[in-house]
Amino acid sequence: MKAGRAVFAATLRLLPSAVRARVVEEMQAIYDARMAEASNARARLVVWVTEMWGAAAALWRLRSWRRVAQPTRAFDGELSDVRLAFRGLTRRPGASVLAVLTVGLGIGSASAMFSVVDGVLLRPLPWPDADRVVAIYPTIEEWRTHPSLSASWDRARFSPPEFADWAKRQMSFAAATPLASFTRHLTGRGPAELVSVGVASMDPPGHRRSS
Repeated sequence: MKAGRAVFAATLRLLPSAVRARVVEEMQAIYDARMAEASNARARLVVWVTEMWGAAAALWRLRSWRRVAQPTRAFDGELSDVRLAFRGLTRRPGASVLAVLTVGLGIGSASAMFSVVDGVLLRPLPWPDADRVVAIYPTIEEWRTHPSLSASWDRARFSPPEFADWAKRQMSFAAATPLASFTRHLTGRGPAELVSVGVASMDPPGHRRSS
């Protein structure tokens, strides 16, 4: 994994220069030795993840901790911290992999949630005046107290004659078109698949165009 070693080396170069000069060779030697011991691609991936986690943890600790001490003693303490953190993480690859996977799943779920929110709530629909598009449903008051139909009493469906009559008489909208949605079995190559289908009319009776 030449690309993986390049990423690992680039991460080590982010360490402070005083620390980097003393620990980079040792950390790269440990990385190469563990890669040589890995017997397959999966084992090499585990090695890369654990070594990257160790390097990232060492970098974080060095950049976040502030020591008030003599320069030489502070440097020795940071060097010891780097080695301790690196060796501790490499000795427990299972815990390191679990931590990396947990962080990855968190980032992935957050990205997926943002994509849904962006597509459904934030991004406008791909046509002009999308905020003026509404859906109209007829209501059937008798269904309101019906034990099995009460959930859809305010979302009934127009019959074609009802829609044509309503579209001719309505004065509130610049245009109106019927839309029907249902499911059908799609057949062809491979097994049949149940898909959602939508049908709309381009220019229904009573259609009005804004001037």
